[in-house]
Amino acid sequence: RRQRLLNWASERQMYVIEDDYDSEFRYSGKPIPSLQSMDQNERVVYLSTFSKSLMPSLRIGYMVLPPPLLNRYRERYRHFTCSVPRFEQHTLAEFMATGDFEKHLNRMRKTYRRKLEIIIAAFKPYEPTVSVTGASAGLHVVLSVHTSETSEELKRLAEASNIRINAMTDYRIESSDTIPQFLFGFAALSEETLPAAVSALMSCWNIEKGRDG
Repeated sequence: RRQRLLNWASERQMYVIEDDYDSEFRYSGKPIPSLQSMDQNERVVYLSTFSKSLMPSLRIGYMVLPPPLLNRYRERYRHFTCSVPRFEQHTLAEFMATGDFEKHLNRMRKTYRRKLEIIIAAFKPYEPTVSVTGASAGLHVVLSVHTSETSEELKRLAEASNIRINAMTDYRIESSDTIPQFLFGFAALSEETLPAAVSALMSCWNIEKGRDG
């Protein structure tokens, strides 16, 4: 399917913008190559950032342009001022050149994998009312809630308990809320607080543990 997309872009002389979000954090299987690395016809614009892999306050993002677009970019925007201080750019470049960035990613993968295991174990007693998917990569999982309430109603219940959680419908142009789904992020929560966070969410939604929980 990915190759068909690249073929489509090449045949129509179109560009694909690839936002490789959270690609550094994959917990099972082999890493999936980026479209840009597979592209033989220079039709992919690759975008990414260090906000998740390092810290949002670094405010460094980047893009890898195909050579024809790179030349046009230099012609039109070479005089634009970069808002990121050179000191931070050079420090990050040194951090990557020495191999310390890769070591950092390996440590963080282990940390996030432990958090992911805690989350899956914490939601397990609430099956089948709640199911967890999307646990192979990234810093969040997707919760599917099999209940009579809508996403909006469940979100209001969470907000009433001072719990902020985003519904999948928040990211869609057209709502198709057959089964309410939510993004449960775990990057900022400590391992110790994750079980309590899951319990609080289930409590505000009036979801009880199953017979085996």
